[in-house]
Parts: sequence; structure tokens; C-alpha cells
Amino acid sequence: VHKRPDLAVDAFALVRRAVPGARLVMVGDGDQMTAVRRRVAEIAPDVHLLGHREDIPRLLAGFDVLMATSHHDSMPGTVVEAQLAGTPVVAFAVDGIGQALTLGVSGVATATRSVEALAAEVAALLADDGRRRGERQKSCHRDDRRQESPQNCPSSCHVPQCRKAILRTGGCGSGQG
Repeated sequence: VHKRPDLAVDAFALVRRAVPGARLVMVGDGDQMTAVRRRVAEIAPDVHLLGHREDIPRLLAGFDVLMATSHHDSMPGTVVEAQLAGTPVVAFAVDGIGQALTLGVSGVATATRSVEALAAEVAALLADDGRRRGERQKSCHRDDRRQESPQNCPSSCHVPQCRKAILRTGGCGSGQG
């Protein structure tokens, strides 16, 4: 098991304490989703689980940050997709993250695989609009047509100025998503 979507739920519980308006939206499906649903019910019932989606670029463009929790990822396609959408990334510093992510420009890789470190970086980005916008603008191929509006919020989230975080699970273990 290397995708570790359960860690995104754990990190989000910490992020929400620091940024009360934060929302976690998880995209993907696979063999880890039963455990993820159970963890969501235990600690973060307001997480939006969207399942498998085909409109990943559109979703990514509407999020403030992508949280990548893989413990092993030689070619993190999700990180590349996020950068193409202009979405800053917070990830564990593993395998291909250093090659896929322009560290300090389009995102941050934590020094450890600590949920606390991941949550602290996500919370810092969500709390600092200037830094987040700066990293968004530095991401390659930014879509300048993106609009900051509640219409970009996925699912049932239509709170003006809501803070969002996303984990694109890459299939939650099954390779789908």
C-alpha cells in the first residue's frame, strides 16, 4: 500500500483545526476506499468523497492545494496534473516528487512522512493567500481564466471564500482514478 489516502484524512483533521473553513475533497476509487470511508466517519465526516471522475483538470483548477500522501510514487502523475492546473502541491518527499515538483515554486515536499508536517504545510498555504497565489502563478501552464468563485467548489460546497484541499488518490490502491 503506497497511496495512503487514509493519511490525507488524518492530515485534514489537523488542518481543519488551524483553518476552520477548510474542506477536503477526495477524488478516486479503489480497494482502499472502504478503509477511507471508515476513517472519514470516525474523524472527519464533512469530507467530500467524489469517487472516480473524468474531469480531473477542471477539479484541480478549482482547488487551493493538492495534498499528495503517497509513500512511494516513481512518477506522480497527479502532481504533474496539479501543476498544469496551477494548483500548488504539498507532498511527502518521496521518489519522483523531487523530479515532478518544482520545490518551493509550485509546491512543498515535507522533510518527513509525518502527517503533522503535511498538515502544517497545507494549513500554512491555506492561511496565506499571497503565498498560495504566488505558487499558483508560478506553476507551469497556469490557466489564467480560472475564476475565484463558489461555482468552482465541487460537490455541495458553495460557501463563499471556502478553503479547499484535494487529494487525487490515483485510485486508492487499484490503479484507477
